[in-house]
Amino acid sequence: WTPRDFAICLNHDHCDKTFGFWKTYYPFHPPAGQAKMSLSRCLFAALPLLLLALFPAGTVSQENFLDDGSDASPPIFCYQCNSGVDLDCTNLQANSTNSVHYKPCSDLGEYKGAKPFCRKIVQTIFERNNMIRVIRKCGWEKHPRLDCYNMANDDHTETVCQCFQDGCNSAHHFSAAGAALAMLLALCHILVS
Repeated sequence: WTPRDFAICLNHDHCDKTFGFWKTYYPFHPPAGQAKMSLSRCLFAALPLLLLALFPAGTVSQENFLDDGSDASPPIFCYQCNSGVDLDCTNLQANSTNSVHYKPCSDLGEYKGAKPFCRKIVQTIFERNNMIRVIRKCGWEKHPRLDCYNMANDDHTETVCQCFQDGCNSAHHFSAAGAALAMLLALCHILVS
């Protein structure tokens, strides 16, 4: 399913969904006797668009995964802030290099010698009316396989993303993938209600 497929689906009177979802010519309601789509299934379908919205093509390049072993590379600059303390942290735009939150990462502490990278964490805190908190910071311990992953416990969920270029943990400009994701999430809400 691509953003184009989703746009075609929304712009026509019929929608033939893939991924084993119910098929209907009534895109917002399943046929009588057919179960509604579960939220988890709908969000699973949205995951590729979510990742594309968070990290558009071109923000992560293969050269940033390679480590030549030299200590001569300049430090990476990352946005470093917490929206729980500073609301400006929520929507930092790419290329805002004059922001007070745009700072170099150092290799201090127990991670001395590790090559730092940028990290963005988006939390949903249940006990505070599902408040969204955004944390942008430097990281030193990479996830071995995934650039984005989800974690959850009793009081919150979080999506953690890591990236390897200066300022890559900003909020990205409006994109077609972001718009398609917003429409897909709205459709998910309608389908599970």
